[in-house]
Amino acid sequence: MKRVSNMGPQYAGDNSFTKNARELQSIYRASFLNEHKCGLGPTKNAKNRYGNMLVNGEESGKNFILPSTFEYAKFRLLNKKKEETIDAYRLFNNMLSSMPLCFNLFHPLQEMLRTDPQAVTTIFKHLFPGLPIFKVTDIKIEYVPSPIHNYLGDKTAFDAAVFFEREEDEKFLLAIETKYVEPLGTNPPSNPSKHISFANTLSCFTEQGSDAVAANCSQVY
Repeated sequence: MKRVSNMGPQYAGDNSFTKNARELQSIYRASFLNEHKCGLGPTKNAKNRYGNMLVNGEESGKNFILPSTFEYAKFRLLNKKKEETIDAYRLFNNMLSSMPLCFNLFHPLQEMLRTDPQAVTTIFKHLFPGLPIFKVTDIKIEYVPSPIHNYLGDKTAFDAAVFFEREEDEKFLLAIETKYVEPLGTNPPSNPSKHISFANTLSCFTEQGSDAVAANCSQVY
C-alpha cells in the first residue's frame, strides 16, 4: 500500500487486518476527501490523533458515501430515543467504525425500498438464498424495538434489521450485525433470566440452542 505524507498517525497495536484498513482509510481521508488534518480518537474525549479520524465530520458529512445518508444520520441523532445507542462522534468521525459502515451500506437500500422494492427483494434473495424471501417490507438501522420493557433490556440494538415475508404472508426478521475491525462481542448477559425465559416461551430454539442460552451465551447468539 502506497503511503502518503499526510496520512496521519497509525496505531502500533493493530493486527494486520486493522493495520491495512486504518492505512487505507487514512490515505482515503488525505488523498480523496482532501481532509489534511486528522482527528482525535477513537472516542470524543481521546487525546491521540489517528489517520482514520475526521475533524468536524458532523459538519462535512465526509464519513458517508451519499449526501442523503449524511442527512439521514443527522435526522436520527436529532430524533434519538432514550434507549437508542447511536454514538454521534463515532458515527460522524471514525472511519473505521462499523456504525457508519452500517449506515453507508443499508441506508441506500432503505431508500431503494421506497422506489424499487422488487430490486431490494432480489438483492436479499441473492444474498440469502436459503431464506424464504418473497418480499422485503422494511429495513431499519440501529433498531431498538419498542416498548423496550417487552424485550431483553441489554442496552444493545440491531445494527440492521430486515423485515420480509414469505409467499404465505408469514413475517420474518433478519438481524444483521455489522463489523469492520471491531472484535465480535463475547460478553455474556449480566442477568440471563430474561434470555432463558424468552427462549423457553418462544419455543423456536433447538435443545442445543436452549442449552446455549442457559449457559450465558453472548448477546450476538
